[in-house]
Amino acid sequence: MTPVLFILFTIFASLLLNTVLARFALQHNWCDHPGNAKIHRQPVPFTGGIGILLTWAGTLLILSIFFPTVPVLRLLIPATIALLVGTCDDFYWKQRTVPGIKFLLQIVLALFISFLFITHNQLSLPASLFTIFFNIAYILLALNAFNLADGLDGLAGGEALISFLGLATIYGVLGRAEIFLPLLLLTATLTGFLVLNLQRPSRLFLGDGGSHLLGATFATFALLSFNPPSAPRFFSSIDIWTALALLLLLGAPLVDLIWVTLRRLYLRQPLFHADRNHLYDLLAATSLGPRRTVLVFWFGHALLVLTGVTMLLLEV
Repeated sequence: MTPVLFILFTIFASLLLNTVLARFALQHNWCDHPGNAKIHRQPVPFTGGIGILLTWAGTLLILSIFFPTVPVLRLLIPATIALLVGTCDDFYWKQRTVPGIKFLLQIVLALFISFLFITHNQLSLPASLFTIFFNIAYILLALNAFNLADGLDGLAGGEALISFLGLATIYGVLGRAEIFLPLLLLTATLTGFLVLNLQRPSRLFLGDGGSHLLGATFATFALLSFNPPSAPRFFSSIDIWTALALLLLLGAPLVDLIWVTLRRLYLRQPLFHADRNHLYDLLAATSLGPRRTVLVFWFGHALLVLTGVTMLLLEV
């Protein structure tokens, strides 16, 4: 099977599996129901993350037959744990308002991913400490940025797709096929999901499980660029330039996360309180409407990601 056919097969597999899971979810009420801080008017399945992970895992296993150097377990383990954390929030914690448990598990997940990739023997102590701190903070930012971005149909999935394409560009230029190819498969999987997510009305949501999956997977791919434990490295440590470039790859979701956090702190509101005062909500309330707001955010996010990619490639 040629690479193009394999990509098309992945898109079709994602579309098919997500459709089956969405119907199953409707039958068993695995749905996000309308509420005060939500704009949809009917129950929508939140199994998008499950479908994405299953499709991506299956295609990764097939890919590893032809490319044994693909780090399948190091990619899938963090993604699976993140999906479980977010899915528990979908099924249980969200209805019982205990966000502290989710944040605690996010910290544990960040520590796990960070120490999975850190190598200390090649770094001085100050560089190592800064890199460890940045890794943990970056994972937490990615988890929560994509989680909060999941407020309009297609917004979080589309922004994640753009960020993954940015990382794929970097690895493609560097000739890292063992990372570049899994990224292409993930973008194809996301494309299949977006076909359902962008329909009117939306037939499928990411859910917290899906947004956590995207955040953790993005951070994992980003950390692989300068913290591979055995593969050749092109960043020996994280400096300010690299840190800024990686933050730009988080783009619009990070900007919105900063806005929401500062606003809630200023108004003395709970940080984990759901509301409709995100930047995309404010823009969607204008004459643009939700659909064109998503396009505007995609475009702005693409510019930020392109800037980050350019900065990283210039450093290389």
